[in-house]
Amino acid sequence: MICTANIPGKKAPVLISKDHVETMPVGSVVVDLASSTGGNCELTQDGRLVRHNGVSILGAAHISKEASFATTQMLAENYCSFLEYFLINHEIADDEIIKACKLIEGGVPVHDMFKKAEEWKAAV
Repeated sequence: MICTANIPGKKAPVLISKDHVETMPVGSVVVDLASSTGGNCELTQDGRLVRHNGVSILGAAHISKEASFATTQMLAENYCSFLEYFLINHEIADDEIIKACKLIEGGVPVHDMFKKAEEWKAAV
């Protein structure tokens, strides 16, 4: 998960509470680019790697300062290309890209990793 919500001149809004982190599967990673203003994750510490219940939380505000405009532009174009592809192909049942991105269908988990996460949560 990458967090980037930042409000100039104000504390970053907390989007991921400690409770949320505790429901994440072991091995999950949070990269918090808003760490210099408090972070979007309650457990973020600017410039540090925090481990909590098997989840790694990286306070990495420096990354957003190092990313160039071209990188941001490329990412935006990738998102637009994916959305365009999805809008054209979302009803094709055997499309590998669509199948790999679909988490829930008709209220039921369909992605293997999401099913495992749901099973893990149910077992806890």
